[in-house]
Amino acid sequence: MFAGARLWVDHYAKMRLQAQHEVLRRFQPRLLADMLAATPAFLERPVQQDAAVVFVDLGGFTTLSEKLGPAETHGFLEEFESLVDEEATRQGGCVLAFMGDGAMIVFGLPAPKQNDASRAVEAVLRLYSALRAWLDRRPPGAGREVGVRIGAHYGPVVISRLGPSAHQHITATGDTVNVASRLLEIAKQHNATIAISDDCLIAAGKPSSCAEFQSHRAEVRGRARPVVVWLDECVPAT
Repeated sequence: MFAGARLWVDHYAKMRLQAQHEVLRRFQPRLLADMLAATPAFLERPVQQDAAVVFVDLGGFTTLSEKLGPAETHGFLEEFESLVDEEATRQGGCVLAFMGDGAMIVFGLPAPKQNDASRAVEAVLRLYSALRAWLDRRPPGAGREVGVRIGAHYGPVVISRLGPSAHQHITATGDTVNVASRLLEIAKQHNATIAISDDCLIAAGKPSSCAEFQSHRAEVRGRARPVVVWLDECVPAT
């Protein structure tokens, strides 16, 4: 009887841990959820490392959401976020944050790899194609008119847990993150859809898939030093 009871208790504990792990996966990228489940102390101390940071944003979403209403907008965002997560995960990236019609993806978690930058560049190109194809399939007035912009930068970041002890989240911070975010503005200023920093392309080995991109020396809002950015569909600054 004792052995049977012990087996039941062990089975119950195992099932409970598995359920907790599945819940964790719903609120964290799979790579991070698995790491946290196996190593609860993961990132208790901040870690400085190099990483590729990608931001994606939809243009014209505010107008679209007003037209669609809350329920249809929710469904639209569900499809958008699922597609972003699928493409990012396929290339080994982690979506650390969804921000309405945007997302922040980091390549270098749970540990940095030598090909983080090249995987980020591949993810940018695939993600743009997938998002554009998805939007083009939508009916007129239901998202087809929405634009897509993606920016990618590579450099030093701090990966850490942020927030109070009762409500923490894993994120990346530093100048690299800020520049990656600002690249979306630079892309918009030059009528481009993709903006990849020179640092990211150099780290990626200058892939041939970006051979048609044009370089441009750009000022970054709030930053003293300019950056060299490679843009698709680049229109010379006036």
